[in-house]
Amino acid sequence: MLDKSGPFSRQYPEIADGFREMNNRRNRLPVAHPYEKKTGVQTRHLGVQERNALVGKLKKAYEEFAKLMP
Repeated sequence: MLDKSGPFSRQYPEIADGFREMNNRRNRLPVAHPYEKKTGVQTRHLGVQERNALVGKLKKAYEEFAKLMP
């Protein structure tokens, strides 16, 4: 589902993009990984603006996902 070139992502890009972005950010939280693996930069907590942007994207993704349910 999270693979950018996978069939789900190609058929439902808005859903996959929202889930992928949330997963990527979750992996960059200090409780998950204190330092980024590739750069070694210390990770930071989620800010209010970033949180609101992610919530907006996930809201759209879940709305699209719900449309797929019978």
